[in-house]
Amino acid sequence: MSATIMVPRSVLHALQPQAWGTSQVESLLSYVCRLAVSHSTTMPGLMRMIADRMGADLRADFTWHERNLSGLSDENHSFASAVAELTGVGQLDKLTMLPWRPVISPRGLAASTGAWCPTCFADDLREGVPPYFRLAWDIASVTVCVKHKSPLTHVCPECGKTGVRHKGSCVLPGWCSRCGASLATDGRIDETPVPARPENLWRARQVGQLLKSQFSLEQDPDLAVLRCTLLEVISRMDAGRGASFAHRIGVAKATVHNWLKDGGIPGLEASLCVAAHSGLSLTQLLTGDLNGWKVPTEVRQSALPLGPTVKSREAPRQHDWPAIQAQLDIILKLPQPISVAEAARQLHIDVRLLYLHANRQARTLSERWRQFLSRTSRDKRQQARAAIEDVCRGLRAENLGCSMREIEQRVPSEILNGVEGLYEMVADVVREIEADH
Repeated sequence: MSATIMVPRSVLHALQPQAWGTSQVESLLSYVCRLAVSHSTTMPGLMRMIADRMGADLRADFTWHERNLSGLSDENHSFASAVAELTGVGQLDKLTMLPWRPVISPRGLAASTGAWCPTCFADDLREGVPPYFRLAWDIASVTVCVKHKSPLTHVCPECGKTGVRHKGSCVLPGWCSRCGASLATDGRIDETPVPARPENLWRARQVGQLLKSQFSLEQDPDLAVLRCTLLEVISRMDAGRGASFAHRIGVAKATVHNWLKDGGIPGLEASLCVAAHSGLSLTQLLTGDLNGWKVPTEVRQSALPLGPTVKSREAPRQHDWPAIQAQLDIILKLPQPISVAEAARQLHIDVRLLYLHANRQARTLSERWRQFLSRTSRDKRQQARAAIEDVCRGLRAENLGCSMREIEQRVPSEILNGVEGLYEMVADVVREIEADH
């Protein structure tokens, strides 16, 4: 008899990626964050486990949140492979830009901030879907949400801090990693959303179509095919004159020469420029699909800053300071304090100008916000300490140890999230209980 070969169980939970096969596909960063939550572990701990599987050594000062997991590097390829091995879920490279690695330069690809769409998070919660980070949010060219036609944000509506989407040891997508507040609201005073600019919507739409198409590619993208496509486009649009084409799309002629002769790879922004001027979609350009393509009969009018034409300088904004000061006085009367930075964002003004021209209101806002944070932190610590003490006394009555794992299972996460010095607090509570006995 032949022995039956059993598929080994996965080391990590086999979570299914969100929005698979769509333009809203989940990023690998988001997937790993959800894995950490599923295993009740920290992101640094999970990253070190994955690095061990990759055979890589991490420095003691390794900062995982500064790594671009959606990029095109060899490390990202190895990382996606290791996560696929540990979870048993294949094709996790499609949660990154890796399928386009042969035809997109990594330079300038990654977004500099961890942005998100609050309405997308709200939709996830309403639909009963675990909130997740979209892959498109990690691409520098995408600054708006195509679905909701609104700009992405990177400021927590509760604490007013930036860099809070996934900067922390414990990350729960959709909640601030600093204060634990939900990111499913933008926190603006006015309820009228700021509309996205048409050119930014076009960029985001092109990238979204590209992400969707990578699930149905018949063959891998190829730099030689892209080079032939560029040659054909230049030949038909500018009679083969690379310098004229470079002038058309607003890049140096040496750049176009590098693409065609020296094996250079265009960046995503450059490819978007070519697509906008040629009438091809970004996906058609990068896959070499010229079927049915015709040279535009006239220059497309576009708000995209793609050409070398000189723009007229916009007139400087004139601030109505009495009106701004009156708005700040209204903000000061709101029951919920906000930071000076958040007030400046809501008023669409540089925060530095508030201290120069509305000093009294700015300083009052700052002090009110400082007191609010102090009071909130104190109340949160008191609430957490009381909950931990109750749990520890219950565990002692059951002859169980007061481990952090037991405490996290019995105390709601919203009580523990954002509490500084949690381990020291638990140790202090345990010492007090033991002293009582």
